[in-house]
Amino acid sequence: MFELDWSRPSALLALALPLALWVLARRPRPPRELATGTLAIWRELRPTGEPVGAARRRGVPWWVRFTMAALVCGALALAGPTPRPAEEERWIVVVDQRPGVFLPWVASDGRADERTRLDVALDRALALQLDPAEREWRRYVDGAWERATGAAPPDAWRVAPARPAVAPPWSEVDARGTLFVSDRRVDATLASPVWSGGGAVEGLVGRRGDRALYWRGGALAAGESLPPLRVAIDPEVPRELATLTAAWARERGAEIVAEDADLAVRAAPGGDGDDGEDSQDSKGSTGDAVRVRGASGWSWRGAARDLAVPGDARVLRRDERGAPRLVGTAGDLLLGLGEPFALDGDRRAAGLAWIAHLEDAVPPPAGAVALAARADAGEGGAVIGPDPAGRSAPRPGAPFAFWLTLGALACAAAAARAGAALRV
Repeated sequence: MFELDWSRPSALLALALPLALWVLARRPRPPRELATGTLAIWRELRPTGEPVGAARRRGVPWWVRFTMAALVCGALALAGPTPRPAEEERWIVVVDQRPGVFLPWVASDGRADERTRLDVALDRALALQLDPAEREWRRYVDGAWERATGAAPPDAWRVAPARPAVAPPWSEVDARGTLFVSDRRVDATLASPVWSGGGAVEGLVGRRGDRALYWRGGALAAGESLPPLRVAIDPEVPRELATLTAAWARERGAEIVAEDADLAVRAAPGGDGDDGEDSQDSKGSTGDAVRVRGASGWSWRGAARDLAVPGDARVLRRDERGAPRLVGTAGDLLLGLGEPFALDGDRRAAGLAWIAHLEDAVPPPAGAVALAARADAGEGGAVIGPDPAGRSAPRPGAPFAFWLTLGALACAAAAARAGAALRV
């Protein structure tokens, strides 16, 4: 159904006329008086098949029906209906919030700019003069989408979030009428990438043991000492993995703490499960013996625990049925296995695989940006694809009022014809 706008809505009051005509037509009418003479003669004159009292039960005549239809069409035509155009869909602008976009923008000649890479990318996006000017802005922070509307994004989005963001799930929003704003070109099928580019930026990239690690002059160099890493080990973590984690922490000079940890090693809650139906990406019943295999033949074998995958986490290990058994983010490892647990096959390789995941989960020091993000981002650019789907266009054809007027005339002619036939 069309949504209509009315240029003269007061004309709709004329719809009371057909309603009044309907009420008048439905009033009880006295029976026609006929000179019958005698009852026998009256019976002879009555049309065959007409029941007694038909005059009192007769419905609304057709000429009245057509007249009512003509009045309705005429009232609607006078009100001036016009189809309401569909709302124009806003452009959706997805703003990357990973640490690399907040680095200073460096021109191709090596000249540093006061703006960040994100500032340059947003300026490029705003300069496109896309229609409509108001847009929907989105960013992916802490595993969830944040939204805002307006001609420009909120100022707070130009400042790095307190917790470093991960890459947005670009495929979820890869659609026409969408801009991807980042420091590097994002591969897209339907969306329109806009990127700042920028030269390489030296600085802090991570930590090596207890020292900060910098990229300077095209090489990595150790810097100042850092506070000891704090590691928390959940008591529910299987004993063999907990022992490995504690040994790794001592080797690193880390402190094992109960809270306020830099790295938390946790096990998914145990207990009776419900086959993982509430998990985002899980299979198998809690308590089933499952196996996680490595490429060189080693495996972890333990009791399955239902494991819900947080939105900003990566699945690091899956069992033989494809269910996630280890997920992680920077500063957190969550294991979907419990006791009884065993390292099978090449036990040394199985233990080294666990330690590798511990190393990868160590959070970088504050202000660190990965080496890959600091590298040269090349020249900036923009590739604009199709407009938002469903953008309104003028509807072809005559206006509604024209067709309603024709309908009113046709119904009036039909009413006149029906009334003439009735008089004959």
